[in-house]
Amino acid sequence: MPHLLRLGLFYAFFTVLGAAQSQNLSTSTPPPPMLAELCKDAKSLQESNDCMEQAAINVKREYNRYFAKLTESIKDEKAKTELRLAQDRFSEYRDKSCAAAFDFYQSGVMRAVMEFVCEIQLTRSRMKDLDIIYHSTDKPDSK
Repeated sequence: MPHLLRLGLFYAFFTVLGAAQSQNLSTSTPPPPMLAELCKDAKSLQESNDCMEQAAINVKREYNRYFAKLTESIKDEKAKTELRLAQDRFSEYRDKSCAAAFDFYQSGVMRAVMEFVCEIQLTRSRMKDLDIIYHSTDKPDSK
């Protein structure tokens, strides 16, 4: 299980890295589709930044509720401990990945927005991954 999680994280990292490397490095990077999805009413860069920051906060809150419910549903203490450890590693991965995205766009006006996009995307992906891992099959019989 930990091996599969590491593989998934490496895949996500290299997918993000490959996409970032193919981006135009100029300050005229087009806004991400997520900005239009979440902040379509923003009329300025500051409003976009504020909106995306709030969206990132909301996704993290949603994730924290989801994760609490998930861990509550796991009865095996060892499995629960391992999941929490994996979660700590995921949080570290997300934070470092999104800091790298922020640095990547250092000369662009979309710098903060792209960091928030990263946080939202990785957090949403983590929820989907956990949902697949813990809810896609019948739970093992408890003995």
